[in-house]
Amino acid sequence: MILSYKIGQIFLLLEIFIDGFGIYNTSNRSTKGVYLSLSNICRKNKDKRDSKWTIMLIPPGVALYEALAPLRRDILEIEKGIDIHDCHIDSKVRVTGAISFLIADTMEAMELCRHMGPSSNMNCRSCLIDSKDQAQWSEDILTCNMTRRKSMTDTIIQQLNDEIKHKKITSESGISKIRTKYGISLTPDPLEGVTVDAHLQTFREVEHLFDAGLIKVLIQTIVNNMSTNEKTTL
Repeated sequence: MILSYKIGQIFLLLEIFIDGFGIYNTSNRSTKGVYLSLSNICRKNKDKRDSKWTIMLIPPGVALYEALAPLRRDILEIEKGIDIHDCHIDSKVRVTGAISFLIADTMEAMELCRHMGPSSNMNCRSCLIDSKDQAQWSEDILTCNMTRRKSMTDTIIQQLNDEIKHKKITSESGISKIRTKYGISLTPDPLEGVTVDAHLQTFREVEHLFDAGLIKVLIQTIVNNMSTNEKTTL
C-alpha cells in the first residue's frame, strides 16, 4: 500500500461514492449506497474488493443530510487528525485526511450541491450559464469565471434566508423565483463544515455517462467516421 506517509504521520485521500438504486423493479432509486475508497494507494491494491468499503445503506425517505451525519462527523474528526498505534513501527502516529473527490448519480449530486436540477434556469450544478445559452456557449467556464462554486451557493442561500427572516420576501412565489433563477435548493448541506466543494469535486460514474448518452454519442461519432476496415477491426 502506498500512502502519503511520513514518520509519525499518515495522510489519507478519501473517495466517497454515493449511488441510488432500486431494490425491486417497482421501487426505482428508493435506496442509496455510500461507499468509501482511498485515492492514494497503488492501483493493484485499489482494484481489490477489500479496498472498497460499504459505509451505509440509506433507506427510502431518509434525507442525505440526515444519513450522512455520522460520516460527516468522522470526516471532520480525521481532518483535524487522530492518533493511533501503528503496529508496524510499534509507535503512535497521527492520521489526517481529506476528501479528494465524490462520485454520485445525478440526483445524489444535486443533493450534495444543493442544486434544483433541470427545472431551474441555471440547470447545471457545475456552471452559472443560463440554460438557454448553453448550446451556444463556446468559452471555458473556468477562465470566464462561470464555474459554480460552493461559496457562491452558500452566499445566495444566506442572502435568501436573511430576506425571508426580515420579511423582505414574504411570498412562496418570490422565494421560488430566486431559487429557480439560480438553481438552488434550501435543503441543508449534506457535508456541512467538511473541506470539500461538491460543485467542483463531484463526478459522475462512468456507467451513468453511458446511460445519459454522453459517451454513447461520442462513440457513435467516432465509429461513423471510421472506414469499413477500421470498423471490422474494432
